[in-house]
Amino acid sequence: MKKGLYLYVFVLLSFLSGCSMNSNEHVFSQQIFQSFVGSPHNSIPDTVQDGTIQVSMNLDGQYYKKGTKLLTLSIVNNGEPLFYGTQYTIERFNEKTESWTEVPFRKDVGFDQIGLVIKQSEIKDETITIGSASFSKPLEPGFYRVIKSFSVNGDKSIKLSSIFQIL
Repeated sequence: MKKGLYLYVFVLLSFLSGCSMNSNEHVFSQQIFQSFVGSPHNSIPDTVQDGTIQVSMNLDGQYYKKGTKLLTLSIVNNGEPLFYGTQYTIERFNEKTESWTEVPFRKDVGFDQIGLVIKQSEIKDETITIGSASFSKPLEPGFYRVIKSFSVNGDKSIKLSSIFQIL
């Protein structure tokens, strides 16, 4: 009787652990994601270190479930002050054409036209909306990137991107 109970518990636990999925288990492995981020298909970096410009941009995660509405984007500036706005672009990677395509926002979605500054040694967090209320169509599973533009002293501009995956 005890052997049968132990066997039943073992089989049940094995089954349940096989059905569980933590946030790091997904269709694409961490290695595949990282190789994609470093590939020629990602022509816009997440970090720029060019003389006095030292800035990076990262999301609070790499993988999000379909239906996720908000992401947190962190901008870390270790160089001279940068100027930017609230606007951002979302692009989806098309595996057939191996190119990025902008995901259109709904026509009634806009951004506040204000100038922001991030000073040296400062970190700023922004909320990025990816919910279906912002776009013409809901984001389907695939690779996406958030793109933001920055300027230095009003004369030099740079773009940064941060890649994420919808599962």
